[in-house]
Amino acid sequence: MNCSEGFVSFWGAIQLAVLTGIGPTGSALLRRFGMRRLGGVAGFVSCCVLLFLSIGARNKWMFVIAVCLQGLCLGTIYTATFVVAAKTFTTRLSQVNAVLLVTSVVPAGLAPLIQKLVDNYGWRGAIAIVAAAHLHVTVASFLLNPRVGKVELDLEDIEDDYQTDLENHFKNINGFFKKTLKRLHLEVFSNNRQLLALCLSVIIGGLTMTSFWLFFVPYAVDSGISPIDASEILLASVISCVLIRLFLFLFGDIDVTLIIKISAVAQLFELTSFSIFAIGHNFLIFYISSAFHGFAFGMLWHGYVTLATKFVRKTNEIDDAISWILLAEGVGSISSAIVGFSVNSYRLGFQICCGVQLIAVVLVVYILILQKRKPNNI
Repeated sequence: MNCSEGFVSFWGAIQLAVLTGIGPTGSALLRRFGMRRLGGVAGFVSCCVLLFLSIGARNKWMFVIAVCLQGLCLGTIYTATFVVAAKTFTTRLSQVNAVLLVTSVVPAGLAPLIQKLVDNYGWRGAIAIVAAAHLHVTVASFLLNPRVGKVELDLEDIEDDYQTDLENHFKNINGFFKKTLKRLHLEVFSNNRQLLALCLSVIIGGLTMTSFWLFFVPYAVDSGISPIDASEILLASVISCVLIRLFLFLFGDIDVTLIIKISAVAQLFELTSFSIFAIGHNFLIFYISSAFHGFAFGMLWHGYVTLATKFVRKTNEIDDAISWILLAEGVGSISSAIVGFSVNSYRLGFQICCGVQLIAVVLVVYILILQKRKPNNI
């Protein structure tokens, strides 16, 4: 469609930002409709309507709208999955998250297959095949118990909240805004410096992870590597990610302090990976740095989700914490979109990510210092 590289990077990052940024809204929809109805409807709309709409797109803006709406639908499922896991598995949560994150990253290992589909059937044919594969989301969702994820609401409380909203709106506009902020559940950050620092760290993680997936293949192609070889290099990150998450699963219960230390190691791996990306230019160097990124990605997201559930003071704040963590990743993805649209060099994009990654290292050290003052176990 004759789109510039900046245009592609920008809207690709926006789609990922929408996918993760729907966090608080996805959590609210889950409480209202449950995982069965939410996953079934969102999955069906995602694959049968929006993906096929993108196939029929005749201009870039129609395609952009389709993929962004598709990210919105998948984002609701993405958020709901982590919230349901956190509330269902109250013990051994770190192991459950490890398994869940393994299943979520395995499809990324299909990059070489996707490239083959594009080569053989064109991008429209490749999307059609992927859309058909997405139908399993709807089928699997309707196999769930209808009560999974759903929270029954008291009708009297709903009426009181509605009446309070009207009174606040007409009597005092400031009160209306306060009510709106309350609905965003910002109180989860009240006197909680660890969770706030974790969210800032996730924003940086969203920037680096999104930049990797958006910038790497075109950067490798610009460096003289073929598209199929570049997609195989991506496979190195998936393999290392799966291996580290399986190790975390087999390791068993892990206390909070150790998870933070693992996250610190992961931040150093990520810093090393992007430093290599910023100076590398051949297949072997890219392969090694991709593997480093996979190790970092595997450890970081295990830590993000698990720590979010442990930094809250009340169990009913777990879904809010996870939602804000996912939203923070969406903010990071938007930052990646801005970087991709603003710079004219993928190498420069990796160099910017490398510099920002230093802040993430400082943040995880700060979280560890705070944790030393209040020991806790998972």
